[in-house]
Amino acid sequence: EAALTPIGVIGGIRGVFFAGVGGAWFDHQPSGDTCSGGGYRFATSSSEICRPITGYQVDSQGNPLTDLAGTPVLTYGPARNISGFRLKDGRASYGIGLETFALGFPIHFDWAWRTLFNKDWEDVLFATQGGSSNFRKPRFAVWIGYDF
Repeated sequence: EAALTPIGVIGGIRGVFFAGVGGAWFDHQPSGDTCSGGGYRFATSSSEICRPITGYQVDSQGNPLTDLAGTPVLTYGPARNISGFRLKDGRASYGIGLETFALGFPIHFDWAWRTLFNKDWEDVLFATQGGSSNFRKPRFAVWIGYDF
C-alpha cells in the first residue's frame, strides 16, 4: 500500500465519488431567479416562461446605460418555456477524485461539475456566461489536507 519514491513515501491511491447540494438565504432577500422574482425557493417543478438576460445596453462610447436609479438597462433574449425539476436558488455539484498520501499528508486531485438538474434552466439563467455548456465545465482542484 505504500511506495518509496525519490521525493518520499506515498500511500495507496484510491478513487472517490462525491456529490453535494445546498442553498442559503437571508430574511427578506429576493430570489436570484430573474424570471419570476419573489422570495427564496430552493427547487421547483412548475413550468414558467422566462426571458434570459443577454447583456446590458451601452452608449456610443461603450458606457452602460442606466435608469433613474442608476441600475444598468438590461437586454433580453427570446422567451423560453422552462419545465421539469430544477434548482432555482439551490446549487449542486458532483465529481470524482483521486486521493493518496505524499510526504505524510493526504493529497487530493478532484474533478467537479456543477448542475441545476435542468439544462434548459441553466441556459436561461447563465445566458450571459455562455449557458449550460460553460456552467457545467469540469473544474479541477488539487488540495492537501484531511476530509472533514
